[in-house]
Amino acid sequence: MTLKEREKLLASWRDSPLVAKRRLFRLVSSLTMVTFVRLASELHLKATHYPAKELREQAYEGHEIDPFKYDFLDKPQTDGAELYLPDIDVLIIGSGAGAGVVAHTLANEGYKSLVLEKGKYFSTSELNFNDQDGVTELYQGGGTLATLNQQMFILAGSNFGGGTTINWSACLKTPFKVRKEWYDRYGVEFAANESYDKAQDYVWKQMGASAEGITHSLANQVIMEG
Repeated sequence: MTLKEREKLLASWRDSPLVAKRRLFRLVSSLTMVTFVRLASELHLKATHYPAKELREQAYEGHEIDPFKYDFLDKPQTDGAELYLPDIDVLIIGSGAGAGVVAHTLANEGYKSLVLEKGKYFSTSELNFNDQDGVTELYQGGGTLATLNQQMFILAGSNFGGGTTINWSACLKTPFKVRKEWYDRYGVEFAANESYDKAQDYVWKQMGASAEGITHSLANQVIMEG
């Protein structure tokens, strides 16, 4: 097939009234982009004019490298081994936006918390602004995690910090209709009262999230409007 014939075929899948063909288009296009970034990272940087080295040097200029102040514990190396910590007050699963704020808040209140995270902690000096390394090391499933119906790829963090490490430009509060569905379908009463609003506001404050001076991209507008 010629290039134009291939483009025409993909366009027919994209615009097809059949759900299966539209899903096939999303799957093929997403896998193509992921493969291109992974296997042709230098070509990708050149094609997009992405100044990785320059951005890295600019981002770290004048900043303290690796100022992390918490203690890390290595997991037991033997299957079935136990990690016994008698002086821990709270065990927190995960280290993303929710868990991280919980751990920080409890620590400030004097509690000793243990955060369990399946992903690796990457120090500042290990972040090299390389797309291939970033996708492989920082994302769940190497950036290929998808919903069960394959309609949407989910860029979920799999590292210490979770989504806060990979997603830095958008922080959206849970829409009312989603919270209503949680309440109506799953009986999550917390999602339907003011305590949920206060919890969201607190997390935003701790993370430094703000809606001031922000112009949302088209993708974010679609998410906000539903």
